[in-house]
Amino acid sequence: MNDPIATFCGEYHAYHGISPARRTLQTRVLREFEASVAPRPLLEATAADLRAFAAALVGGGLHPNTVRKDLNAVRPFLTWAWERKLIDAERLLEFRAVKPPRGASRQGKPKPYKRDQIDRFWREFDAAYPWARDGGHERGQMFVSRWERGLSR
Repeated sequence: MNDPIATFCGEYHAYHGISPARRTLQTRVLREFEASVAPRPLLEATAADLRAFAAALVGGGLHPNTVRKDLNAVRPFLTWAWERKLIDAERLLEFRAVKPPRGASRQGKPKPYKRDQIDRFWREFDAAYPWARDGGHERGQMFVSRWERGLSR
């Protein structure tokens, strides 16, 4: 097996019907992980290598949520390698024990709205509810305040 990533992508992506966008992301992340482990083969990587890879991504300026998604893109490959007996179960468990970086959560915080987005909201609000122009902006103000805090889209 000269290229385990290509073999994995051919088998796993076709079997699970993974979307082209997800295939591209997963292949890119696996190739980056492979490059971070070089010159050793990818199948000789350790959990410390995966931790160093995640730390390098965070150090490179990626948001912790993005790094969490990248780690989740590597995990199916490791499980596949274990199923094919390319890595042992102990190493698989060590890989699974690698946690996402601090600050990563399942739900990312949305970015707060920009001034032009808030102005567009008020234009649409005034067009939809012309009767609310005379001091009836309390409900609209509630929406805008939630937008500014990044709590709704």
